[in-house]
Amino acid sequence: MRAFAPVLYDNLSKIRRRAAFPRLEPDCLETPAVLLRDHLQKGTGGTCYSMAYSLAALFEQAGVDYYLTLNDIRGQSANHAAVVAVVDGVTWLCDPGVQFRVPAMFSPDRPTFADNGYCIVHIVPTDVPRDFAVTLQMSGVLVSMLSFVFHSKPVDEATFRNVWLRSFTGFMMNTFHIFKHYETHTRHLLFGIRQDKIPGKPEMKEPVRIEDLRRHVYEIWPGIPDGHMEEAWKALVARGASPVLGFEDSLGIRGQ
Repeated sequence: MRAFAPVLYDNLSKIRRRAAFPRLEPDCLETPAVLLRDHLQKGTGGTCYSMAYSLAALFEQAGVDYYLTLNDIRGQSANHAAVVAVVDGVTWLCDPGVQFRVPAMFSPDRPTFADNGYCIVHIVPTDVPRDFAVTLQMSGVLVSMLSFVFHSKPVDEATFRNVWLRSFTGFMMNTFHIFKHYETHTRHLLFGIRQDKIPGKPEMKEPVRIEDLRRHVYEIWPGIPDGHMEEAWKALVARGASPVLGFEDSLGIRGQ
């Protein structure tokens, strides 16, 4: 899990892949061979689906029992993927998309937590069997924020891949999302908002104007490959989207 942590959340790669495979058939999926090759060669990343699928493949190669899950963010259904690893009868939530950086143990009997260096992950059972509320709490901050609803039931591979394929036309694909996690802090671009989360400091939330986009992207991701942002930007504009759309505006052009 720690070795996989440098793979950043980068939907620019997925936006470009959608443009390269306009028929959106299964060969557009960023399989482990694609995601890991591009990460090692170019330093690019993936989204929760490709990252979870690739991490699961690494678990399989290592002989670790695992299964895939589909979870809910922002009131949407099955729009977040994660992996559960089972080691010596203990279940661990492994979420490279949110980038926990460390496995987080969970139990239906009690709340659990994990400290990944810049925030604490809380996993709390809900009234629905096998469902959990996952919240993130920055170090030194008393308030935690809901990250997603975790459905701990296994999802078969065919269902997972079908949902993943549909995600290429989902609202998340209408704007840029970059999550760059460092050892002690994190920098995000999410629905047109620049968010820096640094322990001990107030969270930065700054709307990103299109004329300032390049500066923000390079501050968040200094090692972004040449031309990567420009090609993703061009692909968005070609279908009437924008790299700085807000949440509601992204929902409004779903499926284009």
